[in-house]
Amino acid sequence: MRDLGRAALVDARTDATRARLRFAAGAGVRDRVEAIVTAESRCCAFLALTVTDEPDSVVLTIEASEDAQLVLAELVDAFRGQPQVAL
Repeated sequence: MRDLGRAALVDARTDATRARLRFAAGAGVRDRVEAIVTAESRCCAFLALTVTDEPDSVVLTIEASEDAQLVLAELVDAFRGQPQVAL
């Protein structure tokens, strides 16, 4: 996630239960985002992850319930390359 974020993350907008991450479209970016979505969907079925295309970008939208706000924040931080907080 960090490598993809470093290479292509353009913008990340979040609120308590939703994140919208926009990646610069480029060779393999959509495939990399989809691979992460597939992996995270297996372990975090409580999240709704959607990938869409916009002109010149790939958008990942993550929606979480109120009790999954910490997981949502950790995912966004992982794409941003920020250290994870140990609980």
